[in-house]
Amino acid sequence: MPAPTAVAACGQKRLLNWFSLVSSKIIMASSIAFYCGPKDLDAINAYMESIGLHLIPLQIGGVVALEPSEGPLCYISLNPIVELHPYGNPPINISYAKDPLILFMRGYFKNPYLVNGFIQCPDIDADFEKIARPHFQKIKKWIFKNWKQMPGGDFYIGNDGAHLVVAGAKMVNAIPGELDFKLIDIGD
Repeated sequence: MPAPTAVAACGQKRLLNWFSLVSSKIIMASSIAFYCGPKDLDAINAYMESIGLHLIPLQIGGVVALEPSEGPLCYISLNPIVELHPYGNPPINISYAKDPLILFMRGYFKNPYLVNGFIQCPDIDADFEKIARPHFQKIKKWIFKNWKQMPGGDFYIGNDGAHLVVAGAKMVNAIPGELDFKLIDIGD
């Protein structure tokens, strides 16, 4: 499969940084997509913490936003941030190309929108994937057990998210008007 010639990237710096990490490679990864309300997100975060996982920011010195609508993208790590291997100049960037990390785009509710999220286990490095995959599988199994598969089978939804939809929340991929998308040419 040839490399893509362009990608649609989100105007948020965090997402652009992520897209820049993968712009020259096609990542074949396992992922699970979902919609979740605040109580659902609290529950999955508590589960991940109970099995020894950490939510970490994309950069050293950054923070994982308490409110996902203010910065939904982060990593799930087996190790605390001080044990990771940052890169760059200065070395502040964190990547699954340097450590066994799982990508976590947290879903959230911002009235009247229920924004989807996903968890992805990249396989850009086979050794790191072997370490991260069992933890990804545990999270996936937890989602299968605790959330419902939506019609069509591509998404799951937590109980709180389902209640929000019944109450009128609109399920979206991004909040209309909040993100600027542009086409970025990454060459051949």
